[in-house]
Amino acid sequence: MHKYLFRIIALAIIFSPLNLPVFGSNHLVEMFQEGVRLSNQGEYQKALNVYSEVIAADPSYAAAHLGIGIAYINLKKPENALPYVRRATELNPRNRKAFFILARLYERADQKANAIKTWEHFLSLGPEAKYGRIAKRHLGKLSEDAR
Repeated sequence: MHKYLFRIIALAIIFSPLNLPVFGSNHLVEMFQEGVRLSNQGEYQKALNVYSEVIAADPSYAAAHLGIGIAYINLKKPENALPYVRRATELNPRNRKAFFILARLYERADQKANAIKTWEHFLSLGPEAKYGRIAKRHLGKLSEDAR
């Protein structure tokens, strides 16, 4: 009886309208910024949790997908980062940083064709001196290796 009562109370608390989070855009921005703060402090797992909450509230929040990818990279789990960074580029096809990171992840995963395509897209987004040179160098090396 005690277990049954506990389950009913737990379910009532979980599904209570008072406990459902109200995620307005300002709240999501604040949550995202908290994830960035945690990442900057090296608290990558905590940042992952915060970014995941943002995505749960708004699956189209591209920066949170990228944040998860970067956190996984810092946790030395690039294979986990790849789908999140890829999704960030799908949601925001003009985000140069996301394409740069995605191209590097493809290289690490030995997906040369995807890396080449991603570097080319990165360069098509416009000139950027430092990162443009890096992208061209990587693209040149991958193209040579492909021959």
